Amino acid sequence: MKGNGGAFVKIQLLKSNKHYKWVSKKTKNDGKHPWKVLASVATGSAYKIKIVSIKNKKVFDKSDKNFTITKVGGDDDDTGSIEVSTPDGGESWSTSKKYVIKWDKGNAGNFVKIQLLKSGKHYKWITKKTRNDGKHPWKIPASVTTGSGYAIKITSRTKKTVTDTSNSTFTITNSSGGDDDDDDSLEVISPNGGESWKKGDVVSIEWAHINRD
Repeated sequence: MKGNGGAFVKIQLLKSNKHYKWVSKKTKNDGKHPWKVLASVATGSAYKIKIVSIKNKKVFDKSDKNFTITKVGGDDDDTGSIEVSTPDGGESWSTSKKYVIKWDKGNAGNFVKIQLLKSGKHYKWITKKTRNDGKHPWKIPASVTTGSGYAIKITSRTKKTVTDTSNSTFTITNSSGGDDDDDDSLEVISPNGGESWKKGDVVSIEWAHINRD
């Protein structure tokens, strides 16, 4: 839903697409909210997160797919792979605009690092540590040189051989103007489907304020 997300949002835990519990009735719209998964939360695989603007309830988003809450000591998948899906070649992104870098996370550990490459060489760190949840919001700094030949490289923090780079290059252009509130929307980044969170874990619920030009 489009509109101005405002300064604050509220966060709901859904089960089978119905309200199950409030995670927060008011938190800053800053893209992250820590949450300790309570022992009282029932284990299961039909959970989603819904984030709603307090200023405009028509501006909201929820996880694309279900995630799982397990007991402490749940099993981990030992397979390791990463595959960059966005940007993967041919895109044209603008400075000062917000986008979401996306990847198929496999199981490359809990955290990854993300680099911006130019002509196949390291150009800039986007983040040296972020959760391996398949999405990372990025506002392209105005200081980034415009041009073609850019790619994204994502590497596991714990398995350095597990890495992937955009299949082809993308372009960064100058922004045509400032952000327009009417082109803003909220997008849930984590959890967005497929995660397995354990009771007692302190996890990070993440979202982005996306400009969709």
